[in-house]
Amino acid sequence: MDIFCRDVKPFAPPTLTEIRYWLAIIKEHALLIRLGLPCDQTELSAEAQQYIDVFADLERRSSHLGDDRELFCFAGVASVAAKRIFVFKRRILHCLLECRLPGSCLYPLFVDHLSREAMYFVKLLGKLRYGYMRCPVDAIVSENVFWLRIMTDHLAFIRGMIDPSERILGEQAASLGLTFERLTLRARDLSTMLWHYRPTDELVRFQRELVQSTTELRQFLIAAETLIKQCSAVSTIHPALAGHYRRETEHFLVILEMIREYLSCAPSSPGDE
Repeated sequence: MDIFCRDVKPFAPPTLTEIRYWLAIIKEHALLIRLGLPCDQTELSAEAQQYIDVFADLERRSSHLGDDRELFCFAGVASVAAKRIFVFKRRILHCLLECRLPGSCLYPLFVDHLSREAMYFVKLLGKLRYGYMRCPVDAIVSENVFWLRIMTDHLAFIRGMIDPSERILGEQAASLGLTFERLTLRARDLSTMLWHYRPTDELVRFQRELVQSTTELRQFLIAAETLIKQCSAVSTIHPALAGHYRRETEHFLVILEMIREYLSCAPSSPGDE
């Protein structure tokens, strides 16, 4: 089930650590949008900078939170900011789809990708107010779909920005891309097959495969990021974008470990968390 589905909520708990992670990620989104806008789009660029400033301020404020009541209030403020940048991203996306931003370096799918992550953050913050999904397996299978699509997108974007002369790097990205496309299709199948159901051996096996493939992806991204920062690989990938992709992959591994721990002691039938 997709993150845009009304009933879907992230599996991860809305801890302060998780919230801080997403504040940093969403701030980077605004930076990446600003870098990709045409130079004549001064108003949109200024709006993107405003979001950089807003989320940088939220990051600073998150370091001074005290009790749960303060976290709850802070989450409300952060949710408003996340909803607003979601709307901003969708506006940029619609401009791209209607060819109203000639000269942009932003793929429409890339901006859609960023908006999906903003929606994920909104729903993560909403768990403080509205609680968890009734059936944990629903959250797990939806989480898989969300993150696997993110990883697949990353590899597609990387392939599009690697210079054709970088054949080995391009082939590695393409091979991993095929792997994650297949995993995404399997995750979509399981997301409907196991909806409102209990954990199965197939799900446990699939989670192990995800850890193995995502670990391989992380190693590829670490190597690629190093090459890009050293100017040893020919591409149009900004170093900030390379680091962004690597950090999101590492976070997916953190989520997968949470899922593994849950499945290791999961109840034999669906129920409330």
